[in-house]
Amino acid sequence: MGFEPTTPRTTIWCSNQLSYTLHVIQELAAKVYVFFEYSKKVAKNFKFKS
Repeated sequence: MGFEPTTPRTTIWCSNQLSYTLHVIQELAAKVYVFFEYSKKVAKNFKFKS
């Protein structure tokens, strides 16, 4: 049994960056979903003035 080589900093950075990017995408998707749900309610209640 020997020592394992250390993980290069670039590998750690890339892993962290991917996790952060996924988190940002999930947050954005949730906000877009809320926006469209709200838009549907507003559009349903909108009445044109004649």
